[in-house]
Amino acid sequence: MTNKLISEPKSSQKHQSNDASENYQQLSDFSIDGVLVFDNNQQLCYYNKAAVNFIGLPKEKLIANPNLKDLRGLSNIFEEINSLIFQLKKKNNLTSVVREQNLLLGVRCFTINNTMFGGKCYEAIIYDATEILEAQKEASKAEKVNALTHFTNGVAHEINNPMAGISNALYLLKSGNLSPEKQASIIDKISENINRISSIIDNLRIYSHQEVASENYIDVSEIVSEVLEKTRSMSSSAVAEVEFTPSDSKVEIFGALNEFRQLMYNIVLNAFQAMPEGGKLRASVFTEIEAGKRLAKIVISDTGCGIAQEEIDYVFNPFYTRKRIWNSLGLGLSVAYRIAQCMHGDIDIKSEHNVGTTVTVIIPAA
Repeated sequence: MTNKLISEPKSSQKHQSNDASENYQQLSDFSIDGVLVFDNNQQLCYYNKAAVNFIGLPKEKLIANPNLKDLRGLSNIFEEINSLIFQLKKKNNLTSVVREQNLLLGVRCFTINNTMFGGKCYEAIIYDATEILEAQKEASKAEKVNALTHFTNGVAHEINNPMAGISNALYLLKSGNLSPEKQASIIDKISENINRISSIIDNLRIYSHQEVASENYIDVSEIVSEVLEKTRSMSSSAVAEVEFTPSDSKVEIFGALNEFRQLMYNIVLNAFQAMPEGGKLRASVFTEIEAGKRLAKIVISDTGCGIAQEEIDYVFNPFYTRKRIWNSLGLGLSVAYRIAQCMHGDIDIKSEHNVGTTVTVIIPAA
């Protein structure tokens, strides 16, 4: 079986076009991948031997049904190509996977401009994706195991630290040689470490999203102001100044109040921890219209140690610790990002090492 040019070129340069088509056919004849070309009207104007083998149809069927609309009923591959061509209006090329004749076939579609086929047309490449997908599956398994190991080590590290503090404090209390004031101080430390462990467990629960919280309308400025005040009083940071600019009018979002409060707490606490020697924290709430949607935006900026540019992509990973010099993030930003996603929102981070960090929380306004 040879390659087939469905329709001959219609131009005054027919001889040159025929030479080009023969070269095209000879080149694709050696390809192990299937090649299909549809013109701008989605008429099939070219296919090679490999394409016929992958599709599993006699070439007579292809010649008799040259329009993609008619071919869709003959094979899942054509159904997928039709879908990809429709999406090509927004993207330059697209890849998908389809099952055909007990095979997993990759289908890649893109737009080309070829005078041999009348100008603008669509080319579809079909290839056996079974081995590729199996390799990706194995890589995914290894990645999940590594992620679980990293996550487990992070949890152990986060909980072991306060547990060690409690153990040391109890040992001192048992010695019985402490003044009442020292005993009270140690008991406060024990309480502080217990609260820290409780916070870690709460973050783990939120991160795994095991509970469905009730949702309601939330006044964004009110909650941000509350979180700033409480976190500032709890933080050991020597922050010199906190500046908050609420929205001119009431901004509401719809979601779980406690989870949104946790989201803001994690981000604000991280900002304070980035400025142990003092600095300035700025916060603002406002709305913007983007793509016809009204969005609530909360911006938290600090003048702390910042994050190196190569580290930005990793800060949402749980317990990420790659040589960073800022305080341990634990699950903080991971939880914040998970909550934002559950509220159909996003978090954007811009930072410069030793200059500061700006975190923008974006959530659809109610």
